[in-house]
Amino acid sequence: TVYGDGREETAAEATSSVTALENQISWRVESSDIARLNDAAGTEWISLEPETISLLSLCLDVAEKSGGAFDPTILPGCGISTGNLRQFRRRTAFKPISPM
Repeated sequence: TVYGDGREETAAEATSSVTALENQISWRVESSDIARLNDAAGTEWISLEPETISLLSLCLDVAEKSGGAFDPTILPGCGISTGNLRQFRRRTAFKPISPM
């Protein structure tokens, strides 16, 4: 529930932002970065949005720091594993996000 002046506009903007994020990172959305990354795994290089790359890097950092308690793979068959993320990070020269 959104309260205050401009609440309808704010709610609409929030919905739009969540929808855009879902379309960018959901493995279920065929045109998303994650779906395209899964489809291309081991076969070709693809471009990803900077936000997706940052999110994947953060997921890898959390997975490593949690000793695997956080597992970003969601499903074994979706193609994203901690090992794949490590390879992705090495190939894209990603630096881990510094802890706060």
